[in-house]
Amino acid sequence: GARRPPPLPALRPTPPAARLSPQPGMDASSSMDPPAGIGPFAMGATDVARAFAAFYRMFPEFPKPDPSSDENVMAGMDLTMLGWMSSENIVFCQLSPLHPITLDSETKAAANIPQNATYFALAYPAVIEEV
Repeated sequence: GARRPPPLPALRPTPPAARLSPQPGMDASSSMDPPAGIGPFAMGATDVARAFAAFYRMFPEFPKPDPSSDENVMAGMDLTMLGWMSSENIVFCQLSPLHPITLDSETKAAANIPQNATYFALAYPAVIEEV
């Protein structure tokens, strides 16, 4: 039979109050300052678009993000396209509604955004649980 995507996790929107609440021990004015760092993490380039595209090639019946929608959406990724080997090669993440990219070509190039990109979305963290 045809392959079926793994079960879809439930959307869990963050309540507006939680998004704007200051961290413990901080007042509201200091919570709006950008962080100086986010921990012992290294930044690196990856081709996440390739992982999304691979998922939709495997499961073409799965709904793709729609630029005309103002709703969050779940999107699948094939982690093997990122070079990750996991017990679960398919993972889902929640995306914000798509928004048009309004940057000129020079600014896109400076930000490493592909010239043919027309929309962007913010991705909420995906949880990968190893068993």
